Amino acid sequence: MSDGFRRKIAFGIIALLTICALAVIGLGAISWTEQRREHGVERDAAVSEQQQHVREPIEAQCSGAPRSRNFRCTIDAPQAPSDERYTSADLRAQQDMAAWAFATFVTGVVGALITVAGVIYVAWTLAETRKATGAAQSAADAAKDANKAFAEHSQRELRAYVGVPVVAVKDLAIGAQPTFSYQIKNFGATPARELESKYYIVACDDPNTHKVRTPADKVVPTWSSRVDLAPGQEPVEVTQTHHARWTEAMHTAFAAGQGTLMLCAIIRYRDVYGKRHWTMFKSYLRPGTIRNGAGVLSATRKHNRAN
Repeated sequence: MSDGFRRKIAFGIIALLTICALAVIGLGAISWTEQRREHGVERDAAVSEQQQHVREPIEAQCSGAPRSRNFRCTIDAPQAPSDERYTSADLRAQQDMAAWAFATFVTGVVGALITVAGVIYVAWTLAETRKATGAAQSAADAAKDANKAFAEHSQRELRAYVGVPVVAVKDLAIGAQPTFSYQIKNFGATPARELESKYYIVACDDPNTHKVRTPADKVVPTWSSRVDLAPGQEPVEVTQTHHARWTEAMHTAFAAGQGTLMLCAIIRYRDVYGKRHWTMFKSYLRPGTIRNGAGVLSATRKHNRAN
């Protein structure tokens, strides 16, 4: 049952109870008016009858008097006391008024009970409506939360996930400038939009202690060109030649495990839902993985993460 229908029922019952109360009061008023009219008629009749009873003995007493004294005899005859004329009618009137007072009291009690019952019903209806509204709001909130959770779960399942499966190096020979490259692949279920990256190459002793930072514009002036990367598409390869040549001293330190070169990169993109994501990684040269001036870089244990 809807809230609007409940309110209509409540108002209809209150209106019906109000009409009933007014009808009872109106009938009581009509009855009271009729009682007053009947009391007036009975009182006049009682007075007339009383006067008739008084006149008959007087007229009988004065009927034998001479005509010239008949009028005077009638006037001088003792009259019935005035308080006795209305005794019967007034007693009846008092009884009627007492009955009317009792009827008025009963009518008032009935009207009060009807009003109280109507107020109680309205209060109960409003309480039930409030409960129903609260339950409906709770159900709506729960459904909203469930839909939101489902939408977020669906987005996590279907969004783009960009990673770097391979980081490689070539031309790592004494006197040459080594060339680094990395592949960017979409492992998700939907395209990655406006994908771009920045990277830099740095020489360090311990690659695990070096924190990846966004390259400053003076180091890497611009991000790479923005591209869209579809799921299952062949990886996009980014290539960068190091500005310094590989020297014999660098080769000796690298072979002894006293230094290495590391490539750091940040990739950012948007998913099909418009949310921004990024992937950050570090890979470094490790002795034993380079053959004939070429090989694959190893990922560090720290600072490789994505959102």
